Amino acid sequence: MESMSLYRAEMVEVDRFSTKHGSIKDTVEAIYLFRTFAEVFHDGQPNIWLVMNLDQEGRILGVEVIPAERSSQLRASDVFAGAILRKARAIMVCRYCPSEMTPCQDEQELGNRLKKAGIVLGIEVKDFILVTKNRYFSLMERREFGS
Repeated sequence: MESMSLYRAEMVEVDRFSTKHGSIKDTVEAIYLFRTFAEVFHDGQPNIWLVMNLDQEGRILGVEVIPAERSSQLRASDVFAGAILRKARAIMVCRYCPSEMTPCQDEQELGNRLKKAGIVLGIEVKDFILVTKNRYFSLMERREFGS
């Protein structure tokens, strides 16, 4: 008889933020929070990925930092893991890069893959946002998301 390891997945709180933004009403509020979190967790990395988990009312259940330098390294399982554990109804995904950038084809493809995975999981992907210190690009606002 072979032995098998059993694991229990759980969320571990690494920091706590106070915010007057209990729920996300639009992209501008999300960007404000993503920039705040990104500046805390950036730590000299060229890019960081953040996923905000939301309940059915748009209240924030948690924010996760996902380690990946390029969108091609990001897997749907990495993005949705926390949302599944938190029983989130929706997520917003952000790539933060402190310098100026423009979205590339990889990001659009990733956004579309995540949108499709979210449909299967029953977790809506509300937006995929690229954020710098001075500007942002929302695939949802540009209608380049989920096509």
